[in-house]
Amino acid sequence: MLTVPHKMKGVRLALIAALFILCGGAPSWAQSTGGWWGSNYWFDWSDFRASLGARAYLATLSSGTVRIKNDKQAAFGPSDYELSSPRYGFSRGPKLVAELHGELYVDRLGLRIDFEDYRFDGHTTDPLVSYSSNHINQLRLGEARLGVDLDLVRYPFLRLGVNYDYEISEIKFRDRHIDSYAKHFGANPMTIGLHGYAIPGRLRDIPVTMNGRVRFPIPLLKREAETKIVDWQVAGGLRPAIWDTSLYGHSTFSVGLEGGYRSVTLETEMYFQGLSPWPTNGEPASNVELNVHWQGPFVQLNLVF
Repeated sequence: MLTVPHKMKGVRLALIAALFILCGGAPSWAQSTGGWWGSNYWFDWSDFRASLGARAYLATLSSGTVRIKNDKQAAFGPSDYELSSPRYGFSRGPKLVAELHGELYVDRLGLRIDFEDYRFDGHTTDPLVSYSSNHINQLRLGEARLGVDLDLVRYPFLRLGVNYDYEISEIKFRDRHIDSYAKHFGANPMTIGLHGYAIPGRLRDIPVTMNGRVRFPIPLLKREAETKIVDWQVAGGLRPAIWDTSLYGHSTFSVGLEGGYRSVTLETEMYFQGLSPWPTNGEPASNVELNVHWQGPFVQLNLVF
């Protein structure tokens, strides 16, 4: 007979309680006297907001290792390689990455979509591999990511909550030493995390903003090919009001200009797909473990409606 651990029972009870409060519209302890949106309830379905943003991110590949687990390939040399080694030739210099994101909030609940095409290229200098434009190693982390935010603390100038993210695309890694046309694929990452947003004061009547976000692997989640991501970022800037027509004096349209810092650590086990030169007898070929870390500063522009 299967038994449910006490920790899992506690998690399930907490989720049921949260759904009951959310769907039932129970009064908010923190805002029982009425919030700036004009509601005495914990969740107000009539409160809608949206934001669009663009970011320029200087991502530096701080470290990266590849462990080849297939015995046939490892027999030709060491099974562990640095991405910056002649075999792969990935640069440690900063790479400009463009990001776009949009979010629709219904009171405390936010739905996000992020477009962030992280693609790092490596030009091999290994004499065993002929160098040409068709022999470039490549690491690619998704094209789009879906997310859900839930603010547990919700005030006009302070938001604290939890979030969930899912990468739509698989992690892709091309190793030209194994095959010129095939790629390794890792599982689509799923993460949970925390976020916060605050307006601690004003500078010449312009709101000063501060925000932070962190996401990490989901505890107790076990999959055949796991992809783990730890991603954190902090930012701050100014958010001047452009159009102010609210009855409560709250800006309905503003522009935010922020600068910040982001760090991403990726750990994944990947499986080979393509025209493999190694017979595998039906087993996955040339499995690799990939550990990569990149970080750097960014600037972003947000339109908040």
